[in-house]
Amino acid sequence: LFHLCMNIIMKPLKECSKSPMYMVDPIGDLCRVRTIYGAHMSDLPEMLVLACVSQGCSPISMARLHKFGDYPAHPLRHGAHTLQQIAELQMRCDVTDLKALKVTCSEMGLNGVLDPFWEDWKFADPCQFLAPDALHQWHKMFMDHVVKWGRMLLGDVELDRRLSVLQPRVGFCHFSSGITRFKQHTGREQRDLQRVFVAIMAGSPLVNTQILRAFRAYLDFVYLGQYERHTDQSIELLHTVLTNFHANKKALSRAGCRDGKKRKGNFYIPKMELMHHVGYFTKLLGVSAQFTSDVTERCHIVFAKVPYAFGTNKKNYPPQMCRFIDRLER
Repeated sequence: LFHLCMNIIMKPLKECSKSPMYMVDPIGDLCRVRTIYGAHMSDLPEMLVLACVSQGCSPISMARLHKFGDYPAHPLRHGAHTLQQIAELQMRCDVTDLKALKVTCSEMGLNGVLDPFWEDWKFADPCQFLAPDALHQWHKMFMDHVVKWGRMLLGDVELDRRLSVLQPRVGFCHFSSGITRFKQHTGREQRDLQRVFVAIMAGSPLVNTQILRAFRAYLDFVYLGQYERHTDQSIELLHTVLTNFHANKKALSRAGCRDGKKRKGNFYIPKMELMHHVGYFTKLLGVSAQFTSDVTERCHIVFAKVPYAFGTNKKNYPPQMCRFIDRLER
């Protein structure tokens, strides 16, 4: 359904990608242009839908679940390869037989979409327009995995104690009660925790040098990836810190941070696989700061949470929220 709707909406742009049209640029000059699919801001589930691949596959590369922790990166998954797989799928099974279709799609790593909206969009390729998203990839991985590893190493009590005794600083969050009791974190709190994370982990006998290097390399990657301007040297440094992270990550497995029936000491983390392609996308599309969804996610507060909390009686709330937003904009 998503691809069908996008196909209808994007039809004029797809036609323009094949036959250039005259358009006026910001300074008033008339230019002959093609509408190329530049970048799409999305989180991981949306990227899988756009790339027409199933869960357990990378939307950018040929890596599958058990290869997500590999280094270096796997080859890119080009749109032509996906279209070839879809054609093969239609030859292998009857697409009207949903049970057989589901089984075959699972084997081939597809999600069942037969007509991607980008298939006839000239120059459009998922491995070129699925831009990295700092919020849903790097910051979320930090809270979902890196902080969790820290809690497993130090324990909740010790981690909270180390945070609470830090010197308060003006303009930054001071975690006087720690973080382990939090159910939700704001983006600001995540970034303030990143600033002190290496410091609070250092000095513990349970955190050896390799583990500390892995934590530092990951946070170096997050900060380098958010540069507002990149050079060949900074992109090379981005690859260097990623190499350092992978060189030291096994220490986390040896410390028991990746134990479990499914993990078994491995790093089957989709967001970790996507980190390989940040340098590639930076060269192709520009700095990743322009594609982060921080700005759009902020709209959830302005146009959803606040109107619901202060503009409704919590019953039959959609029309009340619309009225609240309408009055807010006048």
